[in-house]
Amino acid sequence: MKNRVGPPVEGNDFIGREKELAFAWDLIEDGNSLLIAAPRRVGKTSFAKKLIDKADKEKWRILTLNLEGVKSEQALIVAFIDTLKKARWWNSISKKAEKLMKNIKLSVEIEGVTANVEWNSNKAKIFKELESLFDHNKDTLIFIDELGVFLNKYEKQDNIDGATFFLNWFRSIRQVSNSKIRWVFCSSVGVRNFTSRHEISYTINDIEPFNIKAFDEPTAIQLISKLAESKNITISDSHGKYMLQKLEWYLPYFIQLLFKEIYGLQFQKNIDIDEKLIDDAFDILSKNSYLDTWDERLKYYYEKEPTARKILNNLAKNDKALTRKHFFDLIHNTDKTEEYTTDLLGDTLRLLINDGYLFQNEDDAYKFRSPLLKNYWYNKFIK
Repeated sequence: MKNRVGPPVEGNDFIGREKELAFAWDLIEDGNSLLIAAPRRVGKTSFAKKLIDKADKEKWRILTLNLEGVKSEQALIVAFIDTLKKARWWNSISKKAEKLMKNIKLSVEIEGVTANVEWNSNKAKIFKELESLFDHNKDTLIFIDELGVFLNKYEKQDNIDGATFFLNWFRSIRQVSNSKIRWVFCSSVGVRNFTSRHEISYTINDIEPFNIKAFDEPTAIQLISKLAESKNITISDSHGKYMLQKLEWYLPYFIQLLFKEIYGLQFQKNIDIDEKLIDDAFDILSKNSYLDTWDERLKYYYEKEPTARKILNNLAKNDKALTRKHFFDLIHNTDKTEEYTTDLLGDTLRLLINDGYLFQNEDDAYKFRSPLLKNYWYNKFIK
């Protein structure tokens, strides 16, 4: 096993989730498309790639497209066709695809009002032509990563009508009668949060939500053991459990990061791994830029970002979980009604829980989902 921190893991580097994979594949075989719902860094992309591998072994057509770096609808079509060119069945659709590329050439290459006018007048036709490239009679699995990031670009441009058109286009493909095309959507920014906020949830109501969680303790210990074996070092079960005690939330990514720091210290100092070394590695990690995405992603909360930051900053300064009333008093402005504050707080807490920043304990109080996140937030914004 290689300790690949950050990129999706594949092949022998992927462990666990056997039951979830079997259930997801069963849903796909029954004709369902999936929206993999989970907080960041749980392993959504790695999980989806495993499903793509399964489809490939079953001789299905497969396609994978990451929308994170795609900045426009025109660029989306170009990216889609560039991805199709790498597919085994490209020759059967190449003539149609090349004709489509000619139709969008002006809009892609020329910036400004003229191009935008031409694009808008031809958009529906061009997307319809792109749709014609799909063969609904062939078993096909298409994986679309970072859909939420792409949708948020529409929001940044104040173009929700464009987002609605795009989502409806995807839906029209899925709604073809007896289609054998299935879709798997993933995103580290909530697609359902976006559609709910803009009252367009109907555009994805035919997609099956599929939840994956952090590892359980046995799988997390298995990951630690395999990582240690790959570096020819020994981490006892008790020290493995101590690592998990420090993290509390067994994200594969967090485990990999902590192992990386432990191995680095052990290698440099040439000493046995003990709780003191694990504590030192944890402290180093909590001050590391690896976790900066947890800060950067709050920009997608838009008008709720200041409220989210108030809540997180306040929690980072406290050693105990805090109640909803505490947060209400923290954010309430006398210029606003109590109803407004109640709604704002509820929406913001829901976002922070869904994205993995917070969780509610048995007393219905709120705390950071992992001490690692709390320490990172304290070191960056409070200390």
